[in-house]
Amino acid sequence: MNNDDNFILGDIPEIFLPENEDSFKNSYCSICGAELFDDGFMVEKAFVKNEKLMKPELIFEIHVCFKCIRSLNEEMSKESIEKIEQFRKERFLNDYYEKLLENEEYKISKWLKYCTITHNKIKDCSEFNIVGFFVQDAMFYKPFPMAVSFEGMMEVEEIYSKKTKDVIDDFFDSLPPDIRKIVKDQGKVFI
Repeated sequence: MNNDDNFILGDIPEIFLPENEDSFKNSYCSICGAELFDDGFMVEKAFVKNEKLMKPELIFEIHVCFKCIRSLNEEMSKESIEKIEQFRKERFLNDYYEKLLENEEYKISKWLKYCTITHNKIKDCSEFNIVGFFVQDAMFYKPFPMAVSFEGMMEVEEIYSKKTKDVIDDFFDSLPPDIRKIVKDQGKVFI
């Protein structure tokens, strides 16, 4: 574990790795196509619970470089950014994650146990996404990896301004066609 006051880095949990891969060395940004390994990036994976198997199935995953994330953030309305920041302070499980850090608990199942917004157990959610931030072969634990239920994503979407919703729609238009269709049809990206 690599620690300092601003970030904590650890090994990448298997759940975040690309399917059939053991690293991100051959991965590219889903938006701009840039190689991910040398720069920071975010991974978001969407899951739906398979009722027959009673376990989650991966619907899609996206990888977004920090350059594209910064670009998205710069285009969002000031009003939305302020509301999102206030929402994070009030609703996210910040105390829970800070306690995990204090106790040096880096087992990913603990970090992804609850929806960071609704606080419901993820195992009880029929649809959810997981989000993590990475650099090369390491995951950031600060800022923390998180799980977000579909209901939680809908709550966040409600606070976006019209301008920000348009920016996000344009962002989705940059995704590969197969992922874009899922996102547009079902609205399943948290970012």
